[in-house]
Amino acid sequence: MNTIFKITKSSNITYALVIFLNFHFIQLYKAQCSFATSIIPSGPTTFCSTNNVMLSASSTGNTWTQKANSTGTNRMGAVGFSIGSKGYVGTGWNGTSDTNDFWEYDPSTNSWTQKANFGGTAREGASGFSIGTKGYIGLGATGLTKYNDFWEYDPGTNSWTQRANFGGAARFIATGFSIGTKGYFGCGNGAGSVDYSDFWEYDPGANSWTQKASFAGGARNRATGFSIGTKGYLGTGGANDFWEYDPSFNTWTQKANVGSSGIIGATGFCIGTKGYIACGSLTNILYEYDPGTNTWLTGANVGGPIRDFAVGFSIGNKGYIVGGQTTSSVFTNDIWEYEPNILYQWSNTQTTQSITVFSSAVYNVTLTSVTGCTATASQAVTVLPSPTITCNSGSICAGSSFNIIPGGASTYTITGGSFNVSPLSTTSYFISGTDASGCVSASSAVSTVTVNTPFVSVNSGSICGGSSFTLTPSGATTYTITG
Repeated sequence: MNTIFKITKSSNITYALVIFLNFHFIQLYKAQCSFATSIIPSGPTTFCSTNNVMLSASSTGNTWTQKANSTGTNRMGAVGFSIGSKGYVGTGWNGTSDTNDFWEYDPSTNSWTQKANFGGTAREGASGFSIGTKGYIGLGATGLTKYNDFWEYDPGTNSWTQRANFGGAARFIATGFSIGTKGYFGCGNGAGSVDYSDFWEYDPGANSWTQKASFAGGARNRATGFSIGTKGYLGTGGANDFWEYDPSFNTWTQKANVGSSGIIGATGFCIGTKGYIACGSLTNILYEYDPGTNTWLTGANVGGPIRDFAVGFSIGNKGYIVGGQTTSSVFTNDIWEYEPNILYQWSNTQTTQSITVFSSAVYNVTLTSVTGCTATASQAVTVLPSPTITCNSGSICAGSSFNIIPGGASTYTITGGSFNVSPLSTTSYFISGTDASGCVSASSAVSTVTVNTPFVSVNSGSICGGSSFTLTPSGATTYTITG
């Protein structure tokens, strides 16, 4: 959806302020699983047991990447959809006039190609959807003139064919989506600035429109929507309510509100089993809807400037946001690609993008996108054992030396620096080693050198002059005595 403020002449009023807005719907086709990953190690994958390595899956989810700008003019109020592996953007307001040019985006080459101009009158605020191999654009406005014409685009022949006019009143800034083989338009703003809540189904096989149950949230314009599986979803448009449409029963069911306040001019797309509402009200907020849990999560902000009334579409497992209004009457033509959240499953049961490993193994990771596409990668890690150091211990007499002989490694270090020691008292020496692979011992070996110092005792006594006394030493093997 886009907002445009411009001054235009009217036959009854000299100048009338007209607000033009546009909604863009994106139809998701069967996911194209061009999904790959690799494992990026933070360092060598062969290392010693005292180290570790971080392994990271190369694909990162919940991120935006800027792609090649649209070759067409900057614009807002354009409309877009995807068919197969291509995205399409056209019409809209370029700041000077309404347009009818039409462009194809190819994500495989990141390039834009101009296609046949839209078959109807140049306009803004149109709505669109795609069914199978065809795209459809209808409604919209030029100045105060609202349209109800409806056109089919065939990318195979690069041609437009007019189809049955929309069944309701002429209008612009309506909401559209497709479910299976049917397309839907609803809400919008018509003649006299009247908002509508009616809802219509288009059958391309019969080329006919059938009125369905009116949107239960009430009349509005500038809403957004998407489809997931067999259900359609519509909401916002100045509010933050959100509703599910079930074509099987032709019923509307209110779901969890999106955001905390009203949103105007957002764009929607779906990827797999999740729906997304982006930007709106000059923001770059992204909301992700899970119909299984009926909950909203806030994703990464859309890249580039804040904006509203941009075009959105999805191709395979990626979403795209194109152009829009960045500030009042300032438009852009940039395109941003969204990679949705990815589930990570490692063979060691961890579920984060990166893991830190300490042991030898082949580590496998499986990535699963929201479309169910999977990618796998493997990385072998070899952890070398640390050397176990051995050494001798022994006893020496004080003043003697002892030779410490280590084993279990290639090179060694010892406290004190020398392996030939002459301690004055019993001493322990700590030896570490490094093997041929450069691995250092996890713990030190201990050599204890015991210093033996005998404790000598001797008897004493008294004698008479001319007598003798025998000294009897003990505590040693041999003795010397003074005298």
